[in-house]
Amino acid sequence: MGEDLFWAIRGGGGASFGIILGYKIQLVDVPQTVTVFSVQKTLEENATQIIHRWQYIAPNIDPRLFILVRVARVNSDQDGAYITMRAAFTALFLGGIDTLLPLVQESFPELGLVRENCTEISWLQSISYFQGFPINLPEMLLNRQQPYVGYFKGKADYVREPIPEYVFEGIWELFKEPDAKDADIVLIPWWKMMMKYLNPQFHFLIGLVLFTRSFMQHTGQMQTHKTPTRS
Repeated sequence: MGEDLFWAIRGGGGASFGIILGYKIQLVDVPQTVTVFSVQKTLEENATQIIHRWQYIAPNIDPRLFILVRVARVNSDQDGAYITMRAAFTALFLGGIDTLLPLVQESFPELGLVRENCTEISWLQSISYFQGFPINLPEMLLNRQQPYVGYFKGKADYVREPIPEYVFEGIWELFKEPDAKDADIVLIPWWKMMMKYLNPQFHFLIGLVLFTRSFMQHTGQMQTHKTPTRS
């Protein structure tokens, strides 16, 4: 997959410029042990400021470390009268905890990562971890029945430059609408890998992916939720 292919898919979307007849997969070495973590922050814990800071750090951090952010609304009290936002910073590091901790504490101290947040597992187990499944492999891989079935409608886009804090604050207000109760946003840093193939003049086009989705209820009614995106 090289520069010509990325040039083509910047246009009308998949299947608009040709048909893929074959492809090659290049395997990469992974260590016997990897480390995963998930740190959650609410608005009251400065989630907006930490997400804003993440935009500058995640695409340029050590290539062994991948951090994505998933943001959704939650009720901050038992009565559900007060709605806030919660951001989950979920990561995979190709290495052990002893190497990961000083790396994150130096480059991203705002996250407040501690050893108790981290778990050392195999790379194969990390696949289940990111899907929200138990990591009791290989039993999970041998189970051919899906533990649950979900449907969603999503929109993906690329962000050319870091999103200001005030834009995030406007998005959080939209999440207070009734139709947005099951929606979430996933931000994924693609920058470092994309830069291996893109022409330098396009480097500012690829930074983060903003993804919104809403789950379909069992009644079959699709709940859609539009949030502003920058492209």
